[in-house]
Amino acid sequence: MGGTDERARAFGIIALVLVVLVISFLVVNHSSQSAPSVSSLSGSAPAVLPPLESRFIEIVSTAQGDSRRTENDMQKGGVKARRDKSICSTLSSYSVADWVGTVEEIDSNSDGKGVLGIRIAPDVIVKTWNNDLSDIGSDTLIEPGSPVFESAAAMKSGQLVRFSGTFLPGSSGDCLNEGSITLNGKVESPEFIFRFTKVSAYGLPQRPVQTLQEPSPAPLQESNPSAHSSEVSRGPQPAPAEDSSPAEAPPAPAAKARYPAQGGGAAEIDRQAVDFRNQKQYSEAELLLSRACDQGEADACHSLGLMFDLGRGVAENSSRARELYLKACRAGSEKGCNDLNILLSYEPDLVQCTSPEASVTLSRTTDACNSGNGASCATLGHLFTYGCGTSKDLEKARQAYAKACTAGNQQGCDRLKEMQ
Repeated sequence: MGGTDERARAFGIIALVLVVLVISFLVVNHSSQSAPSVSSLSGSAPAVLPPLESRFIEIVSTAQGDSRRTENDMQKGGVKARRDKSICSTLSSYSVADWVGTVEEIDSNSDGKGVLGIRIAPDVIVKTWNNDLSDIGSDTLIEPGSPVFESAAAMKSGQLVRFSGTFLPGSSGDCLNEGSITLNGKVESPEFIFRFTKVSAYGLPQRPVQTLQEPSPAPLQESNPSAHSSEVSRGPQPAPAEDSSPAEAPPAPAAKARYPAQGGGAAEIDRQAVDFRNQKQYSEAELLLSRACDQGEADACHSLGLMFDLGRGVAENSSRARELYLKACRAGSEKGCNDLNILLSYEPDLVQCTSPEASVTLSRTTDACNSGNGASCATLGHLFTYGCGTSKDLEKARQAYAKACTAGNQQGCDRLKEMQ
């Protein structure tokens, strides 16, 4: 009997230990799943990533894994196409703020201009060009004496940093400009070309972080990217005084006040529309953006144009996107002008030769082409081909297409071949 009792006690102790171990595993696993998105980019403490950056890395990393499982380059090309479409759908603006990474490259070119590369994930780099020739029209090399140059020069390789700036639009089907030469490099170890506007050591007080966290936390899928980029389009800065202290509305969640007060300005309507878009309430977002755009808010026109251009919550409609980009451009939005040129360079049939549009498009496009923007040069070629806002001039069209091709715009190269 004594032996039996001792065996029973031993089994009981073992069972209790097993139960404790199982409970501990479940608690730890739940904690890891509910924790905020972090990245061990450096050897020190993990860094908390902005939701937009986390989503971007997720898209690129998924494509890396898919590419490594392909059996031929055609399959790899399909992976890249899907990745680029996802990136374009996620980034409603080329500008981003307060992303986190580690310094991968810090150097200068022969003229002393700064060359900077930051790793945001394994085999994923955002960087400037490293030579003047490649940088023509991109302006990514960092000018000596500028605040960005002084901040970056103080960094060390491997240092964890926070940075802001602008991705450059790609060409030939690429969503973003990327520096790799081969298809394999573009998908499995991409180097996205980036124009830095701010670099600082991670961990220092960052006022813009509070601005980025103003919208209510939403899932990482397709929501927070819009909010982040929309705020970036106005620059990482504190909200205007009249928006931060509303006079009439009681302090209630923004989502419950489904539409802004009648006295709200266009910028406030645009801000509330972003909140709706974060929550995937696209109908409400479209309505408010339309209202803000009608009141002359350039950013709202641009954001609404992106919705129609990329089919985010609405049916894709290039003609409608063109109208909205044009309206944003005429209201002073540089992004509106840029995206209009990109759209027209790939869809020349959308070029309309009505005098109001043609005059604005010709003037803006000529300036952008002269500064080295390939998409703008392709659009300029269309304008001279069809005589939009100017007399029809096939020689000038050919020159514009040649300039576009030299800048790496495939549409310009294709049109140039057709004219020869």
